[in-house]
Parts: sequence; C-alpha cells; structure tokens
Amino acid sequence: MKLNKIIFGALALLFCFSLFSCQNNETPDNGDHSEEKTELKFKSAVLLSIDGTSDLSIKASIQGEQGAIYAVLTKEDTTPTVDAMISGKDFVWARNSGTSQTLEAMITNLEAGKAYYAFFVIKNENEFSSIVRKTATTIEPNVDKGEGTKKNPFKISTIEDLEHVGAGPYDTYNLDWNADSTYYRLENDIDLSVKYGENKANWTPIKIGREAEFDGNGHTISGVYISATSSTNLGLFEGINILGVVKNLNLTNVRITSNGMVERPKVYDDTLEGEKKFTSTNADGTSQGIYVGALTGDCKGTIENVKVTDAILKVSGSRVGGLTGRIYSDEGTACKVDRVSVEATIEGVSRLGGIVGLIDAKSKTNFETPVITNAYFKGTITGTTEFPTPNTYIAGEYIGGFAGYARAFTASNIVVDATIKGERHVGGVVGFLQFNNNVPAHNSVIKDSIFRGNLSIKIGTNMGPIVGNRSNSNATEENCAASGFYLSNAVFMKNENVMEFDALNATAKFGTTVESLSAEWYTTNLPSFDFESIFVLDDTHFPKLK
Repeated sequence: MKLNKIIFGALALLFCFSLFSCQNNETPDNGDHSEEKTELKFKSAVLLSIDGTSDLSIKASIQGEQGAIYAVLTKEDTTPTVDAMISGKDFVWARNSGTSQTLEAMITNLEAGKAYYAFFVIKNENEFSSIVRKTATTIEPNVDKGEGTKKNPFKISTIEDLEHVGAGPYDTYNLDWNADSTYYRLENDIDLSVKYGENKANWTPIKIGREAEFDGNGHTISGVYISATSSTNLGLFEGINILGVVKNLNLTNVRITSNGMVERPKVYDDTLEGEKKFTSTNADGTSQGIYVGALTGDCKGTIENVKVTDAILKVSGSRVGGLTGRIYSDEGTACKVDRVSVEATIEGVSRLGGIVGLIDAKSKTNFETPVITNAYFKGTITGTTEFPTPNTYIAGEYIGGFAGYARAFTASNIVVDATIKGERHVGGVVGFLQFNNNVPAHNSVIKDSIFRGNLSIKIGTNMGPIVGNRSNSNATEENCAASGFYLSNAVFMKNENVMEFDALNATAKFGTTVESLSAEWYTTNLPSFDFESIFVLDDTHFPKLK
C-alpha cells in the first residue's frame, strides 16, 4: 500500500509537469517583423469612344492605396517602355494621377475613325506594375461639314479639314472637296505649327480651282512652313485659278524657303569693270517662274481683304511676293486684288515685290488686265546676285516695294514703307515698269501711290522712289505711267553713298517729294484713299490698312 502511494504520487507529479509545459509552449521569435508587400495591380483600366464625337474617355484605378497611375495614348500598337511612359514625351496624350489612386480624363481633338492605344502602369517608389494595354476607335462625329455650295459652304475647323481643301475625296466625312466650283468657309483660327514646322513636316500647298471660293470668315491661319527644293507655286495655296476667290483671311507666322532656282544664268565677265561685268554681249539669260508668296504662289482669280503678318520668305529664285508670286489674267478674265496688307521679310534673286513678284497678262488676248487696289506693304526686300558657276550670273534685279516686274495692269492706292536693296532696277513701288507690246490695247499704270524708306543698288543707275526703271520699247508717258509721292527723308544709296534722285535713271523719274504729311494733305493729294473704311493714319500720318 505504501509503495502504491509512492508510484501514484510520482505519476501525478509527472502529469502536472507535462501540463505546465503544454500551457507555456510558444513559437520561437526569429527576429523578422516585416509585412508582406501588396502587389501593384489595377482595379480597372478603360478606354472608351464617345458617341457623337471623336473624343475618347480614359479611366483607371489602383487596387489598394499605393502608387500613382501613368497613362499614355498613341496611334502605334507598340508597348512603350516604362521610362517613356513616365516622361510622357512624344505621345498623342500623357498624364499621371499624382497623389490620387484614380485617373480619369476626356481626350479631345483626335482624328475621327482612327484606332488609338492606351497604355497604363502603376509606379510606387521604385517599383512598377505590369503595363496594361487598351484600345478604342474614335467615332465619326455628328458634325455638319456643309455641302460645298455658296449658301452652305464646306466648313473648315481642323488642320485635317484645311489639308483636304481642293483635294477631292475626303474619306473622313465621305465628302468630295473639289478644287473647282466649291465653296469653303473657315470656322475658327487654325495653328498649323502643331503639325508643321522645322524638324516636323512641310506644309503642302492647297488648291483653289476655277470658280471656287475660300472665305476666311475673319479668322487666322498661322504656322505655314515650307522648306522646298526645286519646287514651284509655294504658299498656303498653290494657286488661285480663274474666277477663284480667297477673301477675309488673316495669315501669320509664315516661313518659306526654297533653293529652286529655275532661271538660265547669263554670262558673267569678271575681266570687265563695274556694270559691264553683267552686260556681256553673248549673254543668254532666260527665266521661268518659281512663284512664291505667303498666301499663294500664283493668282489668276481674286484676292480680297487679306492680311499677312510675320512672314519670312527666302528663295533662290524669282517671282517672289509677300502676298503672291504672280498676278496674272488669262482666258478673258481679270485678276483682281483689293484691300491687302503684308508685313514681311523677303529675300530672293529677281522679280521680288512686297505684294507681288510679277504682274502680267496673257499675250494677244482681248480682256481686262489685272487690277490691284488698296495695297499696303511694310518690311524689307533684298535681292542678291547668284553665281551658279564662275562665269555665269543671275542678277538681283527687278525689285519693288509693291511689285518687282509689272506690265499690262492697273494699280492704285499703293502704300509702301520699306527698306529695299538690290543690284539694279530697284523701285520704292515698282522695280521695273513695262508696256506689254503683245497686249497693245492695255496700258501699264500705277496711280496714287506713296513710299517712304530706304533704297540701295550696287550697279547701274536704275533706281527710283516710285519706279526703278521703265521699258523704253514703245513705252510712253501715256501707256507706261506712274504717279506717286515719296517722303523727302527717304534715303537712296549706291555703293553705300547717298544719291540725289536727279542722278538716277531718267526713265525712272516718277513721283513728287513730300516734306511733311498731315491728314489734310491726303484730301488734296490722294483723295482716292478711303480713311473711313480702308485706311487709317499712324502717329506719323503715314497710311496703313485698318
């Protein structure tokens, strides 16, 4: 009995010890207290087209509360790198959510009927999620683009619209935007520099065909950029054809360069002295047209109420004008230009003018010749002689503040405020005024003009404040005439020496000096100038277009 008690007690003690050990048994502490990181994931990522518009809706959110969303939109179905998405450069659209875990935006000004691709990524400190791709196609907007008629012209509101003027089928809207007999109207300002410019693309000039009309509707087109080689008819428009019209338009920030010299050079004899170097008896110089203007390369129709500002034209060629390279009448029509204003810098070789490089009419045709009224130019014109080879040259000549070379036309109410430089045949208003023997029924006339500024030539004596030189082939005061005024403080230079006007070519002696201007002076001397609706006087009493 005593032994049994001892065994029982030992077993009880062992049981209690085991129970105590079980109650206090815990997992050992290994020292790692970090939490498991949440994987960067999207809760949603959506790209949607919007009915009735060409817009897209983009939405995304993060699953959790960590990180920022970066989203980009592109036309290319190629997954970009994370670094490119973070920088956001060179995409159609890019944005990030910042401190928010959601991103939502409406993307506008997209091309209709085009596929776009959105790419999303989450960034949290130096970690990134997988890139998510979504795609959507923009819907053709419910937009009235007009019918191309006079009552309901085609409506131009985007760069794409402007690119399709006169180009025929316009697939985006299933319309035919013909060059001929079609009416267009600008609905708002358009900045072409978004797409065209240095290191971008060249603007391709558009067409205004026969009996077509482009109404700028008082709006502005900016950013015309062309850098061309051996190209002709350069400008916002390639040309304005017979009975075509461009009107009510403002044009600014125009940059056109071209090395398209298309003239056959004359012989240059460096063994002779002075001007004789440029008048070798075996000279065989002929020329063709390159036609460059801020508005249009060529005009056979009508330009009305157009203003050009901040234009720079640099051309190794001829027939360059601040407004148009050529004004030309053809097929029994009269080319007409009225109420135009140009502020520009022009550099070229020959037939350079602040408004137009060359004015002419088709030979041996009985019709009205070009008529130009109410034109204003302010700026600089420089004609330089080029030497294609050591023994040939193309002279920097026929340069005028209004027109470089003009014949068979009538111009009136012409205002020039300019610095003009060339080799010879330099005029404040017209460089070379010629009677066209092939159109004997029509004279070449400039009336009611005014010039102030600086003129200079390097060779010859053919320079004048109104006309630089006049053709002596059947030219008379009646059929090849000019009247105008020039301020007495205008400076005339030859070889950097100030010249008196009386020392210049006798055939260029047009114009009357003006000592001082006043509002009353115009009533007496230039009564045809309309200072109520067309012209206004600046603080020096010099006129410019309103």
